[in-house]
Amino acid sequence: MAQRINATFQCYPDVLDVKQVGELLGVSNKVVYRLLNEGTLASLKVGRAFKIPKPHLLQYLGVWKNEQSEG
Repeated sequence: MAQRINATFQCYPDVLDVKQVGELLGVSNKVVYRLLNEGTLASLKVGRAFKIPKPHLLQYLGVWKNEQSEG
């Protein structure tokens, strides 16, 4: 499963926008904004725009384990 996710993510930049996250998750932008505003999906704010690094999305999906949280 991890290889399939990696293959899917290869086509996308390292830092995603809301539209790209919606495409990857198969949900609307409204759902992505809700996840971001709830803090369920970690992100960075650049001006008024949300930017989501790939590791944050992978962590949300349960594929990526943050090394800091393991220690």
